[in-house]
Amino acid sequence: NKQQCFALVEIGRAPGISLKELADRLHSDKSGVSRTVDDLVKKGYVVRKPSEIDRRYVELSLTDMGSERFEKIEKSMDDKFADICRNIPKDKQKQVLESLELINSALEASK
Repeated sequence: NKQQCFALVEIGRAPGISLKELADRLHSDKSGVSRTVDDLVKKGYVVRKPSEIDRRYVELSLTDMGSERFEKIEKSMDDKFADICRNIPKDKQKQVLESLELINSALEASK
């Protein structure tokens, strides 16, 4: 499931993330993300634990199995990006990266 994959990656990139922060990053509602996290917990990929700072705050992190899955997904995305880059002429690669940085900045500014 795509949503589970995206959630797993975001938790892997930000261990200790809250459900609300995860929902914000996924541009999704908290209840839908909560169901996705429930599924990941049942599969053994994610654990929920109360924050040591504020017990009302629940931190999400990956289990060892979840970390292995996260590493595989990240490597797969890195490999795919490398394949794409190899197909861009060398003299255009810098231009493409600059364009992607501009797009990313514009997306961040519009949140």
